[in-house]
Amino acid sequence: MTESSNDQLNIRREFQEIAYMIVHHLKEPARTIRTGAELLLEHKQTLNHDTEGEAPSLEACADRILHGARRLDDIAASIAQYADDLANEDEPMEPTDTGALLRSVRQKLQPLIEKTGAGVTNGAMPKLRCQPARVSRLLEHLVRNAILYHREQTPAVHVSAEERSENWLFSVRDNGTGIDASELTRIFDPFRRLSSKGYKGLGMGLATSKRIVADHGGRIWAESKVGVGSIIFFTLSK
Repeated sequence: MTESSNDQLNIRREFQEIAYMIVHHLKEPARTIRTGAELLLEHKQTLNHDTEGEAPSLEACADRILHGARRLDDIAASIAQYADDLANEDEPMEPTDTGALLRSVRQKLQPLIEKTGAGVTNGAMPKLRCQPARVSRLLEHLVRNAILYHREQTPAVHVSAEERSENWLFSVRDNGTGIDASELTRIFDPFRRLSSKGYKGLGMGLATSKRIVADHGGRIWAESKVGVGSIIFFTLSK
């Protein structure tokens, strides 16, 4: 089997796995909406028959339906995020100022930064050849996660880059909740959410980040201590 055939087979397997997982995740909000609608019917029937049973409140029914609808929105946003990156896989490599990319990311995340009071700082950022739209998305995923998964204290995020012989070593450091050691290698798998707090997508951000880094010939990994914070490291070729 040729390398091209192997790549196509891997792509089909990846899409098949993702399709199965999307169907799995869609069942929960669909069930929640269906239950809310059934409760509405029960409310109507209880009132019409004047039974002794207590009718479920309209508020409770509406809350359940809205919860399911919001979850569907989260799933749709995650799928769109994944599709957007696939659409940019063939983006040409070009000389890029990663500092300018980070400034753009900070502007995009400004509402979240203001809402949380987060401090986002950075050291000197390099110029290198890369796919700018995808590396911008990579930085956005990592900085957003670093802000969202925070403790009671104000989020503090620092992005830095260190020149090495063959590549640049980037790091995104936070003072957040931290990640258990048993999860450090699994957080980059599709549909693996860090926690239920804050961002409620499908956990595709870190999986997409891993693919972007791999497509640039680099690797990505994490170091963390629960209750102290995390550092996401990744390398990009010069």
